Amino acid sequence: MYPEGPARGPRFFVAYARIVDVTFAEILELPPKERLQLLEAIWDSLIETPEVVPLTDNMRQELDRRLASYYRDRTTARPWAEIRAELFGGK
Repeated sequence: MYPEGPARGPRFFVAYARIVDVTFAEILELPPKERLQLLEAIWDSLIETPEVVPLTDNMRQELDRRLASYYRDRTTARPWAEIRAELFGGK
Protein backbone atom coordinates (compact mmCIF):
# COMPACT_ATOMS: atom_id res chain seq x y z
CA MET A 1 0.00 0.00 0.00
CA TYR A 2 2.77 2.46 0.89
CA PRO A 3 6.32 2.64 -0.44
CA GLU A 4 8.75 0.03 0.79
CA GLY A 5 11.81 1.08 2.70
CA PRO A 6 12.92 2.03 6.18
CA ALA A 7 10.42 3.09 8.80
CA ARG A 8 9.35 6.63 8.01
CA GLY A 9 7.52 7.55 11.20
CA PRO A 10 3.91 8.56 11.73
CA ARG A 11 4.24 11.92 9.96
CA PHE A 12 4.95 10.09 6.72
CA PHE A 13 1.90 7.88 7.13
CA VAL A 14 -0.36 10.76 8.11
CA ALA A 15 0.76 12.67 5.03
CA TYR A 16 0.39 9.55 2.88
CA ALA A 17 -3.07 8.89 4.30
CA ARG A 18 -4.13 12.41 3.36
CA ILE A 19 -2.85 11.94 -0.17
CA VAL A 20 -4.71 8.67 -0.72
CA ASP A 21 -7.55 9.49 1.71
CA VAL A 22 -7.10 6.39 3.88
CA THR A 23 -9.48 5.90 6.79
CA PHE A 24 -8.80 4.04 10.01
CA ALA A 25 -11.25 1.35 8.88
CA GLU A 26 -9.23 0.88 5.69
CA ILE A 27 -6.04 0.60 7.71
CA LEU A 28 -7.65 -2.21 9.70
CA GLU A 29 -8.37 -3.98 6.40
CA LEU A 30 -4.70 -4.03 5.45
CA PRO A 31 -2.98 -7.41 5.43
CA PRO A 32 -1.37 -8.23 8.78
CA LYS A 33 2.14 -7.72 7.39
CA GLU A 34 1.35 -4.15 6.29
CA ARG A 35 -0.40 -3.32 9.58
CA LEU A 36 2.66 -4.60 11.44
CA GLN A 37 4.94 -2.43 9.27
CA LEU A 38 2.79 0.59 10.06
CA LEU A 39 2.78 -0.24 13.76
CA GLU A 40 6.55 -0.68 13.76
CA ALA A 41 7.03 2.67 12.02
CA ILE A 42 4.86 4.42 14.59
CA TRP A 43 6.54 2.62 17.49
CA ASP A 44 10.02 3.36 16.11
CA SER A 45 9.12 7.03 15.83
CA LEU A 46 8.68 7.16 19.60
CA ILE A 47 12.45 6.81 19.92
CA GLU A 48 12.59 10.47 18.90
CA THR A 49 10.58 11.44 22.01
CA PRO A 50 11.01 8.73 24.67
CA GLU A 51 9.73 11.05 27.38
CA VAL A 52 6.19 10.72 26.01
CA VAL A 53 6.13 6.95 26.58
CA PRO A 54 4.67 6.51 30.05
CA LEU A 55 6.43 3.99 32.30
CA THR A 56 5.16 2.80 35.62
CA ASP A 57 7.63 2.19 38.44
CA ASN A 58 7.20 -1.56 37.90
CA MET A 59 7.98 -1.21 34.19
CA ARG A 60 11.08 0.87 34.92
CA GLN A 61 12.26 -1.71 37.50
CA GLU A 62 11.75 -4.54 35.01
CA LEU A 63 13.67 -2.68 32.33
CA ASP A 64 16.49 -1.99 34.80
CA ARG A 65 16.52 -5.68 35.80
CA ARG A 66 16.73 -6.81 32.17
CA LEU A 67 19.46 -4.32 31.34
CA ALA A 68 21.49 -5.41 34.36
CA SER A 69 21.03 -9.05 33.30
CA TYR A 70 22.26 -8.21 29.82
CA TYR A 71 25.36 -6.46 31.18
CA ARG A 72 26.11 -9.47 33.42
CA ASP A 73 25.99 -11.94 30.49
CA ARG A 74 25.61 -10.52 27.00
CA THR A 75 25.63 -14.00 25.46
CA THR A 76 22.02 -14.51 26.57
CA ALA A 77 20.80 -11.65 24.37
CA ARG A 78 19.12 -12.38 21.04
CA PRO A 79 18.72 -9.96 18.12
CA TRP A 80 15.22 -8.53 17.61
CA ALA A 81 15.21 -9.80 14.00
CA GLU A 82 15.63 -13.36 15.29
CA ILE A 83 12.86 -13.02 17.87
CA ARG A 84 10.52 -11.33 15.38
CA ALA A 85 11.10 -14.12 12.87
CA GLU A 86 10.34 -16.69 15.55
CA LEU A 87 7.15 -14.93 16.60
CA PHE A 88 5.83 -13.90 13.18
CA GLY A 89 7.43 -16.43 10.85
CA GLY A 90 10.02 -15.82 8.22
CA LYS A 91 12.80 -17.99 9.63
